[in-house]
Order: sequence, then structure tokens, then C-alpha cells
Amino acid sequence: LKVRLLAEREQGSPLGEGKGNMNKILLVDDNSTMRQILKLYMMGKLHTFLEADSADRACEILANEQVDLLIVDIHLGKIDGVSFVRALREQNPSTKDIPAVFISGDREGGQALSSLEGQSTFLLKPLDRERLVQVVDSLLPRKAG
Repeated sequence: LKVRLLAEREQGSPLGEGKGNMNKILLVDDNSTMRQILKLYMMGKLHTFLEADSADRACEILANEQVDLLIVDIHLGKIDGVSFVRALREQNPSTKDIPAVFISGDREGGQALSSLEGQSTFLLKPLDRERLVQVVDSLLPRKAG
């Protein structure tokens, strides 16, 4: 896992240059169709979406970008989504407060969140569009503008 890359990120990098006051959401799912569905469900909400197909790719993105929310599949491959977010929060002060929405088709997936510090929510697949939008809106910071 390339979490240590995050520690090397330069502080004070511009947030969303050219994107105004839009929130940045990082979608972390090894299924590209699921990432497209997530974006479709939130269409019209004026968010900027970054995509990663693995925890390693998410770390590379987070080394260069500041995001407002993570949407993470619990089953990522080499590492599960909860362990990935736990490592982000424990190993880097700049990512410890990023809220996370975890998604999974496994009803038991949400149980791992009980030991996770920070703002986290679990949603079961198949996703309900209205519930997803409601949860995302509740976790995103309000931006002036």
C-alpha cells in the first residue's frame, strides 16, 4: 500500500483549480461500471469526480489532490476498503478527517465500520439513488459561493 505517498504531498496545494466551489469526490472501486453508476446517480449535483480502481491508485491520486469525500467499495482486491481508509486516517494528518461512504453487496460488510474512527457510512448494493445522494450531501462540507 502506498499510503506513505500521502505524507509526501506538498501542503497548500490548490483545491479544485478551475472548478469553483465544487466538492471533490474520490470513487474507489475496482469495478468501472460501478464507478459510472455512482457518477450517474449523483449527476446534477455539480461534484468533481476522481476515480481509482485500487487502493494503490487512490493513494497516488490523494498524493496530489485534496478530496472532500471518499466512496469506497469494501472489497477492493489486495486490501479491503475499511483497512485502506483506516490506514489513510492513521498515517496522514491531511486525510484523517475525510468522510467515507462504504459500499458493498455483502450485508455483513458494514460490521467492520464499528472499529473505524471518523465519519463513515455503509450502503448496501444495489444502491438506492436517493439514499446515496442524501448520505453524500450530509457528509460533504458546505462550500461558499
